[in-house]
Amino acid sequence: MKNVIYMLVVDVWRLAAKYKFRKMGDAEWEDFINTGQKLVIRYRAQGEAVEELCRNLLDVFQIFYKQVEKRKQ
Repeated sequence: MKNVIYMLVVDVWRLAAKYKFRKMGDAEWEDFINTGQKLVIRYRAQGEAVEELCRNLLDVFQIFYKQVEKRKQ
C-alpha cells in the first residue's frame, strides 16, 4: 500500500507542477480536470480510501490554483 500512496502523491504532484504554479487559461483548466479524473479512475482500483485521497489531493491543488488566479486579477 505504501508504494501505491507514494505513486499517487507523485502523480498528483506532477500534474500540479505541469502548470508551473501560475494562473491557467480555460484550456489548461480543462486539461487539469480531465487528467485529474483519469488519475481518480486509475486509483479507484486500489480501494475507496485511495480514491478519496486522490480526490482530496486534487481538490487541494484546485483550491491553490484558484487562489493564484484571484491574486493575478
